[in-house]
Amino acid sequence: MEGRTYRFQEAGLFLSQEQSQLRIHANVCAAVVVTFPPESLKTVASAMAGSARGSLAIQAALQHTTLLDQRADRRLGNIQNLLRQSLRLIHAAIAASGSVNPMLQLDDLVRRLLVMLLLPQLLQGDGSELDTASGPAPRELQQDPFSHDALVQWMLANLQEPISLSDLESRSRYSRRSLQYAFRQRYGCGPTQWLRRQRLERAMTNLGQPAPGLTVSQVAQDCGYISQAAFSRDFLRRFGQKPSEVLRQQRRRP
Repeated sequence: MEGRTYRFQEAGLFLSQEQSQLRIHANVCAAVVVTFPPESLKTVASAMAGSARGSLAIQAALQHTTLLDQRADRRLGNIQNLLRQSLRLIHAAIAASGSVNPMLQLDDLVRRLLVMLLLPQLLQGDGSELDTASGPAPRELQQDPFSHDALVQWMLANLQEPISLSDLESRSRYSRRSLQYAFRQRYGCGPTQWLRRQRLERAMTNLGQPAPGLTVSQVAQDCGYISQAAFSRDFLRRFGQKPSEVLRQQRRRP
């Protein structure tokens, strides 16, 4: 790339700089190439940081070529593994149906993982650890544990629409960690978990009045679940019935 050669093994991840010309030579190993418009990564970085500084930081990071090795930093290695798993899910969804249900928000997930790889300071130093369930409250929340009821009302009004974590951060203007902390203080869970709880209620309504051809798999994806098994488990825990049982009972009714 740009006159330089980079070599890496299976554990490596190559992030090329913005506007670069890249040629890839692969042997028996497979390579996956993912491209995003830089502006889309800047938007996600800004949302995660809770301010424009995230956009500026990712813009600076995109000016450099980065070669990451998961063996060098275990934490970044975990993110790389999540990225690979996400790409496999996308590949499986496209192979099965030719598209990816936008309710799953897998594109936002991939962008967020790329931003975290490029900006590890979002995971350290500023208190934005991956585990947001513990630790001191962010400064902007020490006096007000949750001040964005309008955000909750918007989520409830748009349960049927794709809502990403980056969307919530942008609307609330909280950083990634601050938004997580605020929801845990108010609801005892993160924003995406709370959103799924509300969608489970909607799922029960839809299964109780099923449209022709409705499937449990479709309902699961509409609730933002990648795994139908995980959806059935959570639904059973919430309502004491499996979604397939509810659907079967309703279809038996005259």
